[in-house]
Amino acid sequence: MRSRLSSECVLSLPFEEVFNLQNGVSAEASILSYHITPTLVAATFQKAIEAILDMQLYPPCGEGTPKDRSLSPHADSTWKQHIDTIMKGLVSLDATIGGALASGLAIQNLMQIHGDIISDCWSCDFET
Repeated sequence: MRSRLSSECVLSLPFEEVFNLQNGVSAEASILSYHITPTLVAATFQKAIEAILDMQLYPPCGEGTPKDRSLSPHADSTWKQHIDTIMKGLVSLDATIGGALASGLAIQNLMQIHGDIISDCWSCDFET
């Protein structure tokens, strides 16, 4: 419960006013925003990708198999685009040593379990 409230508080911050490339987090930012580490971001991205894949691969009870569900081509490309965007965010964490270690571990774990699916979704260009 506490972590959910913390993440909601951080997500509600006005990005343009609180974060900038020169100074990072401004003095007006909530103390919670200082606790967002590359490890936390990498873990969040990894869990988001796993959740997207779980929703696609393992439908809720009563929904049938993925082949039984009628997905439009747009719906199919949407979840793949989400994975692509999150993977690019994960890779971009390597700007720092801590970020490189955290993102490398998350990518390694994801690729060991879901490598074939992620490879189909993940594009090389950064135009999203």
